[in-house]
Amino acid sequence: MKKRYRLNPASALALSQFFVIEAIEGECWYRVQPGDAWAGKTARAVARIGLPHLTGHEVVLQSAAGDLRAFSPHMIRPAAVDHAAIHRGSEMQSDSPAALIEAVR
Repeated sequence: MKKRYRLNPASALALSQFFVIEAIEGECWYRVQPGDAWAGKTARAVARIGLPHLTGHEVVLQSAAGDLRAFSPHMIRPAAVDHAAIHRGSEMQSDSPAALIEAVR
């Protein structure tokens, strides 16, 4: 069983200074490539996360169910999106990317 550790808010705030988080506004959709449990899913990009002293970044995707997950750019490809199909069966959370980032901070 995988253990999950919770950070208290003060620790999370202290750690946030080491990350660069950029919100991605607008409708930017990606499909996850094979090699992950999300393979084949289409999700909206909401943020880019990086560390200031390292090259590269991760892209945070939000599924139609509202789940968030970070991927390296080589694991995702731009997707042509049928918005009606994405919203069928579950509603996309209406939080803006900036609001999601503020909720994490």
